[in-house]
Amino acid sequence: MEAVSQSFAEVSGRKGNVIGIIPASGSCESPEMRSTYTSPKGYPNAWIDIPIYTHLPLSGVSGKELASRNHIIILSSDVIIAFPGGAGTRSEIQLALEYNKPLLILNPDHEWDEFNDAQVPIVKNPEEAFHWLAKNVFQTS
Repeated sequence: MEAVSQSFAEVSGRKGNVIGIIPASGSCESPEMRSTYTSPKGYPNAWIDIPIYTHLPLSGVSGKELASRNHIIILSSDVIIAFPGGAGTRSEIQLALEYNKPLLILNPDHEWDEFNDAQVPIVKNPEEAFHWLAKNVFQTS
């Protein structure tokens, strides 16, 4: 995510901000736990313009659980573009499908072939992704 944040932040004349949904480093279930709140090491990264701190500590293989920030990420997005990734990205793809959010999957090395039957666009390279986005998301009248 840091590379994506940096790439967008460095776009000359960009329109928009880099928003980071920041997890908690641990549980916030009690006042005592909340009094020692911290975000995990490396969060937010240096390219985040607007950090949104959460009390949600789960991610990765636990990304679909209710204490995961992934729900906020998906519900706050207009379009989800899934890049190659791991368990956290897989859970975001699954949540996008469950919440019926517009989703584009970038699948150059077939890591997301399990979603071939998901009735969502799957592209092999960034050029195909840009073409799909231009045609389906950034249409101008």
